[in-house]
Amino acid sequence: MVSLLKNETNKGKAESVRLGVIESYNMNPDYIGFLDADLAAPISEIDKLLKIIKKDKTKEVVFASRIQLIGNEIKRNYFRHLIGRLFATCVALFLKIRIYDTQCGAKIFSRKICDDIFYEKFISPWLFDVELFARLLNVYGMEKTIQMSYEHPVSKWIDIDGSKVKPIFFLKAPFELFKIVRHYKLK
Repeated sequence: MVSLLKNETNKGKAESVRLGVIESYNMNPDYIGFLDADLAAPISEIDKLLKIIKKDKTKEVVFASRIQLIGNEIKRNYFRHLIGRLFATCVALFLKIRIYDTQCGAKIFSRKICDDIFYEKFISPWLFDVELFARLLNVYGMEKTIQMSYEHPVSKWIDIDGSKVKPIFFLKAPFELFKIVRHYKLK
């Protein structure tokens, strides 16, 4: 089922995703997922994530990761890829969890954990993907978060020209990351 939720004003990506998840939650599905609107990861990727979460009942969160493997078609802007790898390493260090790619815009969640991680507004308008993992760690702890999560390499990802991410974001990102770590008291 597809439903359109229209914001009367620009609320930004983080809040739009959060409101979309809440709206979906009210429809009582078993799973709720999202893809970036530019479809850099094609819609077929959400099907793959859904198959994984349905097959393994221990998984509550399945998220895509842009890992270049033989047979995968991953086309990324070289600069953004390098900065992204540096940032992902910082995220993994600060959150103390081995995640390769928090920022890939293809994720699916079991309905039962959506209430725990989507109910409150995000404190970071830019790094809500990182904040989702901070919330998981805050609510469930490290061991349970690792058990309930699965990172799956996408088979296709093509950067779309015209990204809204401006170069200044790369300077703001460390401060946003620190704000998340401090807010969720992740040590």
